[in-house]
Amino acid sequence: SRAGRAEDVSRLMSMLDELPERRRRIVELHHLEGSTIREVAEILGIPKSVVFDELKAAMVLMKEFFGAGAV
Repeated sequence: SRAGRAEDVSRLMSMLDELPERRRRIVELHHLEGSTIREVAEILGIPKSVVFDELKAAMVLMKEFFGAGAV
């Protein structure tokens, strides 16, 4: 339903707001803007391994936030 989707978006935005700034920016660039891991690393001037680790950590938090079957 449209109301359920709006609630999910609202919950996602709340979860993103709680992330440390670098992790939030990485998630935004990769998942919302469609940048590759390499592109995110170049944009932020950090190693690809850090981007990958931050994305993994964010996914763990999202699973905890939304429930294991949601992500």
